[in-house]
Amino acid sequence: MKKFKEFRSEQQYVTEIGPIAATLMGAMALWGGYQAFKKVKSKWKGYKETKQEKKDNKEAGVSIELKVFNPDTGKTDVETEMISPPGDSASAMSNDDALKIQKKKQLAQDTKNKIAKNEYQEKEKGAKGERGGIEDVEDAEEFFTNNGKSPPGWEDIRTPSEKIQNVDIKGKIMTKADAKKYKEKHARLAKQSGNESHMLKFGEFIAEDIMKDLKKAAKSKKDVEITLDDGADIPIDPITADIFVKYIEGLSSSEKNKTIKQIQRTERGFMKVLGKAHEE
Repeated sequence: MKKFKEFRSEQQYVTEIGPIAATLMGAMALWGGYQAFKKVKSKWKGYKETKQEKKDNKEAGVSIELKVFNPDTGKTDVETEMISPPGDSASAMSNDDALKIQKKKQLAQDTKNKIAKNEYQEKEKGAKGERGGIEDVEDAEEFFTNNGKSPPGWEDIRTPSEKIQNVDIKGKIMTKADAKKYKEKHARLAKQSGNESHMLKFGEFIAEDIMKDLKKAAKSKKDVEITLDDGADIPIDPITADIFVKYIEGLSSSEKNKTIKQIQRTERGFMKVLGKAHEE
């Protein structure tokens, strides 16, 4: 009898809970259906976006950006590499596919960067030792004034006629590395002009030219490159160029001319003044 009562009690509980359980099961089914719908919708949206990306990339071509160490400047530049031209069937890839290629190529480039950077640092260490601690151009010019010759690791880039005329050494002393780039650049320009005997000299440069370039860069909507006398190409964005221009124009007349010459000559001088401009 006792067992029968217990059985009846359990049956009554199942009967009472039945509608609730059914409701819960129905709700769970609805939630599962919603989640499944949401998943399918997400996949469909992703499919449509990927399809459009492939179409756009085929029309425009696919290029990637790689960080490449520049042994001439000792800095890491961002270089654009075209991996598939416009119209090529291989260009019909998604942005994710392009990103995978970029990551793979960057890993390989990182190894090259590390080797190039180590070589540069060793070379720079030797160059600094050769320069005997003289790293500033003004110190090098002072050494020349006091000793009648360039300090170790530096070079007087005056022409033979300028030396005979005893032209002022200001702006004529460069590190050997910068002097080499300077000579290579002007030899190349002379060759392009079709006159092998004509070598451009510092005196032929107008100091205001770099200010014109900076002012143009400040008004530009994209980054531009400014070429210095030592052959270095300096990438600069509009905001930085504007800061530079305002800093220089705020200097006194004598300081302004001196600063313009300094940034015109070498990358070393340009970056030194840029640092001061950002501190203002």
